[in-house]
Amino acid sequence: MPDARRIDMYRGKAWKLFEAGRVDLAMKEMDKARALDPEASALDLEQGVMLFKSALLSEALERFEAVIAKDPENLTAYVNTAKTLLGLERAEEGLQQAEACLAINADHVGGVLAAGLCELALDRAEAALARFERAVELAPREGQPLLRVSQALRKLERYEEALAAARKSGAVRQGYDEANHEKGLCLWKVGRVTEAWKVLSELVRSQGQKADRQLCLDAGAVAMDLKMHSAALTLADKICANDQNDADAWLLKGRAQEGSGDVAAGAICQGTAHMVAGRYEEALVQVDRALELKPRYTPGWCNRAVILEKLGRMDDALAAYDSALKHDSEAYVVWHNKGALLYKLKRQDEAVRCFRKEVRIDPDRWFKLPSAIRLLVDRYK
Repeated sequence: MPDARRIDMYRGKAWKLFEAGRVDLAMKEMDKARALDPEASALDLEQGVMLFKSALLSEALERFEAVIAKDPENLTAYVNTAKTLLGLERAEEGLQQAEACLAINADHVGGVLAAGLCELALDRAEAALARFERAVELAPREGQPLLRVSQALRKLERYEEALAAARKSGAVRQGYDEANHEKGLCLWKVGRVTEAWKVLSELVRSQGQKADRQLCLDAGAVAMDLKMHSAALTLADKICANDQNDADAWLLKGRAQEGSGDVAAGAICQGTAHMVAGRYEEALVQVDRALELKPRYTPGWCNRAVILEKLGRMDDALAAYDSALKHDSEAYVVWHNKGALLYKLKRQDEAVRCFRKEVRIDPDRWFKLPSAIRLLVDRYK
């Protein structure tokens, strides 16, 4: 017999670690629990949920598929598999899993909703709407089916109906952030922009530092419509505080800065958006636009150099770093980046001079250099 007490101990530790953000350690504790009862599909399901919530979708998929292999009639596993496949942009496969759930129980609300979400992702909004309306029939006292009805109607550009469904969702489930978010989007679509801003900005405020990324982007778009550029910039910065490589946030930030009159800074931010998304040619266009307006702008030259390096234009990249240093010879980040490129090009003596200059400007940078670079600099003394 499996040691239920030890399994519960490992599960408890796993959830505490998970809630503290230590996903890797949480997984190790769940692995210990699963090792004590390898046939327990519930443990696979639980670990899959943790992985899904951590956006580790491929790993989550493995766990949910393991549940189905052990328990072919586990409806929750089919639904979770469908949602995970949807997150992996494999909506057609996700729909097959949702249909597998419905083949066992045609009235399973989770299965109906999962099927509808997959249909929506496949641009079959009418089919999705039919699924969501069926979910409302099955669970009229739940907010999520009405929310999904609203989303499908909005996709179909039936905005007034979508707004009514979003209001009903919020009425059925008080304090339902997703319903309020949807309501704000619908208000925006019907031209009630000020009301939309009031709903969305209040929701962002209530969520604080953990405000949903998409909510911030949508609120930012509404703020831009109202020419509230400062508010849009604040929302973009809120997203970037959590993820410096969020292309959509950089794009919003750039548009907000440009709208407020700082066209060069706006172009740099829009260039950064393209750069982090891997669209290097588009990024170069934006950075060059900024440098036409502010030719002495050191960060612009540095960004240009990084983009040119990504495009494989190494000599042009080095020239851009030199232009940056011409305008600000104390920019230690530029010295570091130039040194790193020279090191990659195996021009080690030149690289060492750059790293030494970087450390001369800011001695603490020495401890941030990779060990291989520090050894190289020491060897050239």
